[in-house]
Amino acid sequence: MVFPTSGEQNTSFSVTITGMGSTWSSAHCVEFSDGVSTFNFTGMSFNASTLTGTLSIPIGANVSSNYDVKVYDNNVGSCVGVNDGICQDCFTVTATTPSISFISPSSLAQGDDFPVIVSGTNTTWANGTTHCIEFDDGVSNFSFVGTANGSQQLLGNLVVPPTANVSSNYNVTVFDVDGGACSGVSDGVCASCFNVTEAPPINSSPLNGGIGETFAISITGTGTNWSSAHCVEFSDGVSTFTFVGMAMNASTITGNLTVPMSANISANYDIKVYVDPTGNCSGLGDGLCVDCFEVTSAVPVEWLSFRAALADEGVQLDWSTATELNSHYFEVQRSWNAKDWQALHHVDAQGFSTAVSDYGYLDRNPYPGLNYYRIEQVDVDGQKSYTPVKSVVYEASKRLFEVFPNPTADEVNIFFNDEQAGTASLLVQDIFGQTVLQELDWDAGANPKVSLATLPAGVYFIRIQRGSQQDVRQIVKQ
Repeated sequence: MVFPTSGEQNTSFSVTITGMGSTWSSAHCVEFSDGVSTFNFTGMSFNASTLTGTLSIPIGANVSSNYDVKVYDNNVGSCVGVNDGICQDCFTVTATTPSISFISPSSLAQGDDFPVIVSGTNTTWANGTTHCIEFDDGVSNFSFVGTANGSQQLLGNLVVPPTANVSSNYNVTVFDVDGGACSGVSDGVCASCFNVTEAPPINSSPLNGGIGETFAISITGTGTNWSSAHCVEFSDGVSTFTFVGMAMNASTITGNLTVPMSANISANYDIKVYVDPTGNCSGLGDGLCVDCFEVTSAVPVEWLSFRAALADEGVQLDWSTATELNSHYFEVQRSWNAKDWQALHHVDAQGFSTAVSDYGYLDRNPYPGLNYYRIEQVDVDGQKSYTPVKSVVYEASKRLFEVFPNPTADEVNIFFNDEQAGTASLLVQDIFGQTVLQELDWDAGANPKVSLATLPAGVYFIRIQRGSQQDVRQIVKQ
């Protein structure tokens, strides 16, 4: 007889062989074979009828209950020669029990969106196949799809629901399904090996916004430690929008939020603050508020068009609305850098209209050079919306300065048309309005050159202000 009578693939254990009428007095080779796979061990005799030794079942052994066990009268570990005992169909090889050895990370907060690695033992995860990984503590469950990388690991991105139960007793189960369905045969289990922690609670002010609106918003946290820029996400599971907020202190983030026209009208938007400061709302969360922001219907004005164009006496601005509801007035705004805006003119709105309404304004004193324009709409309760920004280059009758050569690979010369250089303020900006060079007290007479050698190739704007005069020139860096 054989004891034990079964074993699992890829395991090692002690085995005892007992014979009847045997004359075992030395080491013997004991072979297990079902005609498909074969393995053996060397057994030491304790008496004429007993052999003991350690059996190692290969991971690729055939799963079968029909293994014959033969004892060979050979003491060198080679199962050949004279048979000195046989037991037919008396040993069973069972399949390995897959398990999950570890999860990294093993703890995430509610609302976290993070890459996760699941490592297994004795699994059958074929390289490139996908498997569904489920997290369940009996109260809440969630899952992600992981891809096998050929080293007993599954890689994927886990999003912990904001409503996930705070618990350290989540079981993790891998389902042997090439796809995303967490059902069927399990191919790895880890009991109570994942922890969901509570995200810091946050609140927003205001608590709602209309579709298409742009407004300042403040996020306040409890137990937070905000010290830089953070990405703030609003999502109801159907539509998502974000803004990058700056930390004013450890518990307050402020910024400007634009609710897109595609946003869903819903009172069930979650707000998540992410650690990432670049506007990428993913990774580790640093604040959560569930169902605490409402998106309401569209703003009172439905914009139809906005146009800015050169005219004989300046820059002509024209805009139209398709509908208006409780609209108060429009403010024409101008900027030289698309950041700092100057109010030029107020135009009364229709208030209420379901027909197309046309408006216009002539800017008779635009800046020499590049001008940016937008229209701010204000409704009766103070909410605001804006047109897209338009730009116009205005050529004054007498320019303050010229630049050459243009294009240039290195530096440009500055030539003042009135031959009175003197001290001036000089800015070089890129096409996004970002200042890349600046000299606030520039002696143009002593050094009428500007070096662009350190700047990448592209289009730039050189802006010079001398006293009350200001002008801008476009330059191409090769």
